[in-house]
Amino acid sequence: MGTAAGAVGIQGGEASYHHIFAMNHLPQGSDIRFCRTFPELFQGVSSGRLRSGIAAEGNNRKDGIPETHQALRTGDFFIVGEGYERIDHQLMGVRGSKLGGVREVHTQDHAREQCGKFLHSDRLPAGTTQINQDDTALSAQLVAEWADPSKVAIASPAAADLYGLEILAANVQDDADNMTRFLHLEHRNGQQPAETDDKSTILVDLKDRPGALYHALAPIYEEGVNLTGLRTYYKPNTGFDYEFLMEFGAGGLDPRTERIVKALGGMGQVINIGSYKSVPIPELTNGGASS
Repeated sequence: MGTAAGAVGIQGGEASYHHIFAMNHLPQGSDIRFCRTFPELFQGVSSGRLRSGIAAEGNNRKDGIPETHQALRTGDFFIVGEGYERIDHQLMGVRGSKLGGVREVHTQDHAREQCGKFLHSDRLPAGTTQINQDDTALSAQLVAEWADPSKVAIASPAAADLYGLEILAANVQDDADNMTRFLHLEHRNGQQPAETDDKSTILVDLKDRPGALYHALAPIYEEGVNLTGLRTYYKPNTGFDYEFLMEFGAGGLDPRTERIVKALGGMGQVINIGSYKSVPIPELTNGGASS
């Protein structure tokens, strides 16, 4: 995980999944600042109020996190690190809460989408309302403050401990191997890649034409570099022109990266938005290996 001196912002409060990731991956004693929303986090990094920020990028159940991808597409940020965290969601309520008495489930929308099977099962009463909050930990805090046994939260085990809530149903996520990828971001300002970097992220702006994606991928293939991520977006306010967010296994100082960027630059605009050390994806609990 890339590090830098100064305050590191995260989305969410104490015992949120961002906080758990930061505590597990940042150096001990890091100055962690809580931001209630993604826009607050990204604005803090852009303005210089925060030296850097940690943002969830994607989940292997939910796919990409739209707020983070929208920020990356501005070209204002530079990825200096990545990492992964297992996410085990718990349904929790105040003392005396029962599954049969639940009327409202509060959580962040990203967490809710990872728990769809449980939330639509007969383990909850018919007509239970799902209510979005800015953060899973905030959901737990509100449920504790309301002290209403019909209102429950989906959050981390740490949030249950912090706010004195009882876990009514454990590990309610759809997949046992529920993992989220996090990025460590700085405001983009001429960062210099390190010799140890072995991964890059670039944003490529191409015109809508036959074979655009094929030609964009060709330089990566020709350099023998592994493409580790690819996302395609339509550019706003255009005639469906494309942007590609590409991740591949070569750092910013690798000559292959220089040649890839040069080749793509002949096809459209290329913005370097990351050079960092790759982190292995945790092995699956069923004994298989992630790829």
